[in-house]
Amino acid sequence: MILSIIGRIGVAGATHHVIEFAGPTIDAMNMEARMTLCNMAIEVGAASGICAPDATTVAYLWEFIKDEFTTKQAALKAYRTFAADPDATYEMAIEHRVDDLTPQTTDGFRPDNVKPVDRMAGTPVDQVYIGSCTNGRI
Repeated sequence: MILSIIGRIGVAGATHHVIEFAGPTIDAMNMEARMTLCNMAIEVGAASGICAPDATTVAYLWEFIKDEFTTKQAALKAYRTFAADPDATYEMAIEHRVDDLTPQTTDGFRPDNVKPVDRMAGTPVDQVYIGSCTNGRI
């Protein structure tokens, strides 16, 4: 998904901005996927990428925060204060549909030279990197 976004807005498409990722696709992601998405926001020039904290966030952090909160619900209530206000305004909002998104790759050294993997069939390859630098923790 992030490669598709990078291909859409380019390597300078969010320069000096913060990208907030939201929606049902984000809600369904585990924390590792969200971290990769947010970390790769830098590839479009963003200062940062964020996803609003939710129950998935609390579950991921629970072992580290359980002494600070009486329950996961209390932690969630506290962390929800970091979500955008319902009436927040944004410089730009982009709806990025992923229903029919196929696996994406980059061709060459520029992160915005994005193509669907199936369009790369038959391309001679001498070096491949699978994954992203942002998921190197796995």
